[in-house]
Amino acid sequence: MAFQRWRFLAEILLLFSYVFISAYVAQGRNSEKNHVTNINSKLKFRRRPALKSIRSSDGDIIDCVDIYKQPAFDDPLLMNHTIQMRPNYIPDQDTMDIKNKSSSRTTLQIWRKNGSCPQGTIPIRRVRKKDLLRFKNLETFSSKKQTHSNRSLVIYNTTTAVLGYQPNRSASILIATVTHYVGAKAGGATDYESVKSGWMVNPKLYGDTQTRFFAHWTTDGNQKTGCYDLLCSGFVQTSHEVALGAAISPLSSEGGTQYEIGIQLTMDPKTGNWWLLYNDKFDLGYWPRSLMGDYLRSGATMVQWGGEVYSPNVARTPHTTTGMGSGSWPQGLFGYASYISHIRSVDYSYSWRYPNFVAILSDEPDCYAAYHYVPGFMEEPTLFFGGPGGFRNPRCP
Repeated sequence: MAFQRWRFLAEILLLFSYVFISAYVAQGRNSEKNHVTNINSKLKFRRRPALKSIRSSDGDIIDCVDIYKQPAFDDPLLMNHTIQMRPNYIPDQDTMDIKNKSSSRTTLQIWRKNGSCPQGTIPIRRVRKKDLLRFKNLETFSSKKQTHSNRSLVIYNTTTAVLGYQPNRSASILIATVTHYVGAKAGGATDYESVKSGWMVNPKLYGDTQTRFFAHWTTDGNQKTGCYDLLCSGFVQTSHEVALGAAISPLSSEGGTQYEIGIQLTMDPKTGNWWLLYNDKFDLGYWPRSLMGDYLRSGATMVQWGGEVYSPNVARTPHTTTGMGSGSWPQGLFGYASYISHIRSVDYSYSWRYPNFVAILSDEPDCYAAYHYVPGFMEEPTLFFGGPGGFRNPRCP
């Protein structure tokens, strides 16, 4: 049975800290020295020789790196990989034409105001020592293992427009993560494979509260694999115009102009690579077929559109005051609530289809909710979602 879910997750990120007290000062010094050496080694590994560097007005540094020297090729599985510069086939993209089919506008990346990378290179957001000190356990920092059963439907493509917002700037956002995304998924409850992309506010990962465009993948339910952007080998980038992990602007405001990000995930019918397309104009890159296991090589069995809030203060009292989306309830509709529109998926017929069945799920409906809005007969449905969390909301524990 065909099954797509609209899933809203409010999850607890548990951080375990193990403190070892040395009986000798010398041992403590050696441990600190080894830690610094390890950080410097990681920094050297992640830093790529740049043909050009761009200092963005938001504080980021974007390095223009030779396309053949990108992190993807550190993976032994990709040592002899031939780069596929463009998808072999993309279904008619008229549903992704955000400018003509919506009163919203398209958001862009801030760093592009300060320069551009030449063809033959890809833009990589520079990782600094303070970043490594902050996310030294990045490899294990990813989504909770989500459960679902296998489905008979095989999906090869999904597309959507995601509204860009800046979550409320309460103190809780400094220890919380807000994510809005579209994802393709296949596999079992604990060993699933998935690729996803959208926008994220993640102080743990990026060191600030800016809204950023991201991509993520895993081939084992985030048990041993799972990586954001280009922070490890895996994703092969082909575009010299878009940087994964870079901040986006302008952003939507309540009662003001609404800005969207067009995202498309598509499996190439010839190569089996999973492509990521951005704003209907950029073939950003792909996750190679050789990276996947037996599941996504044959297509996705589930597509997810939704939002997540991660915080130590979720499902407990007092609840985090971090909002999802604009922080408004979905019943506020266009101009006030965050939404995902232009939803489509492609099956074996390689034709765009609105999902036959959409299940809406909210883990904490008193804190965050969703609303499947259909304005009229034969009109395009829109999925509104969000909520204030515990901010001035006595219903949220």
